[in-house]
Amino acid sequence: VGIPIITILLFYSDLLMGIFGDDYVLSANILRILIIGQAVTLLTGCVGYVLLMTGNEKDMTKITLANSLILLILMPVSTNYFGLTGAATVTAFCVSFQSLFAIFFIKKRLGFNTLYFWQRINT
Repeated sequence: VGIPIITILLFYSDLLMGIFGDDYVLSANILRILIIGQAVTLLTGCVGYVLLMTGNEKDMTKITLANSLILLILMPVSTNYFGLTGAATVTAFCVSFQSLFAIFFIKKRLGFNTLYFWQRINT
């Protein structure tokens, strides 16, 4: 259900941002970067909740701490050199990193992969 919405938002970001005014149209690429980060989260599902509900809170804590450190280190640097585009890229990366790293721990601890299309490729 989310993939068509993501596709529409990616292709029509200029139009969507134009609703808020001409100055916002310039930020359409920033919106696209953030949408890509959220698309990864959409494809992986609620992996953080799976870890929490199966008694793997320590793994989720490690993921959150690592993600926070990456964000704290990369955000000031990328924002300084690349402005809003850098901040959006680091945000999208960290959102994706958290979900993908949680998938790693789910596979390691619980023995299954939550990426449905990935399961099809491996079987």
